Amino acid sequence: MNSKYFQNKLVTGSIPLLVASIIASVYWLLTPESGDALTDSSHLIRKLTAAYPYFRFYNLCGYLLLIFSMWMIWGTVTRHVVIRVPSTLYLSVFILLSVIFLPHMLQTGNILVCLLLGSFFFLFHTYQRIEPVSLTFQGFFLYGIASLFFPQLLWLLPLFIIMQAGLYNVTVRTLFAGIMGFILPYWFLLGYTSYIRDWSLFSVFFQEISDFRSIDYSCISISEWINLAAMLLMTLWCAFQYAGNNYQDKIRTRVFMFYIMTTEAIILLMLFLQPHLHALLLPLAITCSSIIIGQYFAVTRSKQSFISLIILLVMLVALFILNIWM
Repeated sequence: MNSKYFQNKLVTGSIPLLVASIIASVYWLLTPESGDALTDSSHLIRKLTAAYPYFRFYNLCGYLLLIFSMWMIWGTVTRHVVIRVPSTLYLSVFILLSVIFLPHMLQTGNILVCLLLGSFFFLFHTYQRIEPVSLTFQGFFLYGIASLFFPQLLWLLPLFIIMQAGLYNVTVRTLFAGIMGFILPYWFLLGYTSYIRDWSLFSVFFQEISDFRSIDYSCISISEWINLAAMLLMTLWCAFQYAGNNYQDKIRTRVFMFYIMTTEAIILLMLFLQPHLHALLLPLAITCSSIIIGQYFAVTRSKQSFISLIILLVMLVALFILNIWM
């Protein structure tokens, strides 16, 4: 069989996506019950699971949130033509990496993925617009909601504001709109805490912001290191290969991909500097990685890309078996 034809079927066909979805669904929904799976890094989710410790309910919620995340990543990529040719591989990679790497539960990371993709959706709309105040506000509003679940995202706010300069000409109005959008969720939280007269939510939030720990990788298990190394290897290879072959893409597509790659680099840097946050950062890294991997294989048709695709499939199968075994 011709290698380009086989690669085209894997990258654009619906059957690989269907197979990945079935495997992921069976593996996710048949997860054995475990009380440890109800633990979460977010204060809000911890309080929820402590009050209502029903494993199967959170297992189903996590599965539904995975489907919603898949729909959002498809909507963002399709609406903004992030990948210039029709492709389903990025969805298959996203599903498989999520099922292999993440706990099969409702986790803060699943919520963060939806909010990040929603922020991308609005911010990509600002490309080359003159003072896109409302879109900037909406994008940073979702980023602000995400920071309520993951307060350490506040550390990255200046970097994301600077990154907007690649999408449009940042002015005082758009800068103010972004900051106000980010702050608005905190006004809602302030009103809620004032109403219930319980300021513990705010105190916990500021405690987590200031919780900058020394680097200690002992919190990451060997299997998690293997997963992370494999994902990093696949992402870096596809990113470097795409960077050398993106001349056929429109400037708009290249800007969006650079934005996603920069976001991925920031997330991975934060993961290595604060490894205790890996459970929250890994889902975000998987989201960006799946788009980068899908982009490379969708737009490149060569013997090298075909061999790389086969290696990718072998690695995914090996990781799947490894995580079941361990």
